[in-house]
Amino acid sequence: MKKGNHLLLVDDDADFRISASMALKQAGYEVGEAGNGMEALEKRLDAWSRGERFPLLVTDIIISPVNTNPVNTNREMVGRNFR
Repeated sequence: MKKGNHLLLVDDDADFRISASMALKQAGYEVGEAGNGMEALEKRLDAWSRGERFPLLVTDIIISPVNTNPVNTNREMVGRNFR
């Protein structure tokens, strides 16, 4: 994974995620994808365990939350040193 060129795209709209992912890849980014907050956390932790980081998180304003509050999903990702 190239430092600074990798990001995690999180959106529960699969059609949007596919389109955005294609555009970001064409712009030179390596794109990890997640369809909800829990999947994003799992991908982040999996990358972390391999010594990889996501320097950039691109997310929908409201994503399927880790808990009942979508704001807490983003706080959870940031609170776990989402880097």
